[in-house]
Amino acid sequence: MEKELLFCVEEECEQLSGVRPNSSRNRPFFLSFKCAARLDPRSLAVLEKILCFRDQVARHRDRPHFKVLGNKQIMEIVRIKPVSKADLTGIQGLSPKLIDHMGKSLIEKVREGLS
Repeated sequence: MEKELLFCVEEECEQLSGVRPNSSRNRPFFLSFKCAARLDPRSLAVLEKILCFRDQVARHRDRPHFKVLGNKQIMEIVRIKPVSKADLTGIQGLSPKLIDHMGKSLIEKVREGLS
């Protein structure tokens, strides 16, 4: 009896391990972001660029979004719209290491959102 159950569990685990979440997004990321409704159109554009960037990094690193960049930090980036790495240093929760690794890309995404 135990061997039968074990076989069933192993078979089901094998099937489930092949299932991947649907990665095709056909709607903007900001629609799922809590505080987005309070933002003006330019800030929404910046938010969307930052959220897309975070999603790409999270997928590449196989990490949850919040482990890449937290929502509070994203909202602060959208609020101040930094133009240099130095502008990022004042954001609580952004470590020097994170700024060193992702700062240039974050600045670029802000610029893209504003253009």
